[in-house]
Amino acid sequence: MMRSIWKLTLCILLCLGIGIISSIFTLGSMTTWYPTLNQPEGNLPNWVFAPMWATSYVLMGVSLWLASNASAPKEAYALFFIQLLLNLISAFFFFGLHSVFLGLIVILLMDVAVGATIVAFWNVSKLSALFLLPNLLWILYITYLNFALFLLNRSSPNF
Repeated sequence: MMRSIWKLTLCILLCLGIGIISSIFTLGSMTTWYPTLNQPEGNLPNWVFAPMWATSYVLMGVSLWLASNASAPKEAYALFFIQLLLNLISAFFFFGLHSVFLGLIVILLMDVAVGATIVAFWNVSKLSALFLLPNLLWILYITYLNFALFLLNRSSPNF
């Protein structure tokens, strides 16, 4: 039992760690570069993003833990870690490099990777796959924002 709690904790901390690293790229740009962009309809207040991402990362950690308890195949883990890495790369390109276009390309890849991870986890643990659904919905919303920002700002000097 104690080993399982430690494993769950490590899975969650791993995912939250990626979120913390991503926030390093995000924080400075949220008050400097990002507000200079033309914002799309349906954009949430900035304060909503941190708790939403944190919740998403915690659910991803629980999903990973559940998949590991079900002995998911290596390919499923590979997909999971690819989508986790794409989370980090997306924040770096979008906020770190101020590239809406590169951020959009990476988040589109992340959409596919999360979908593929859900399918792979579904085959070994339906509950594990279900824990990834909120993440998929969240990044699809983020994809919408990124695409809308691309369309609204492609001729801007801040693009």
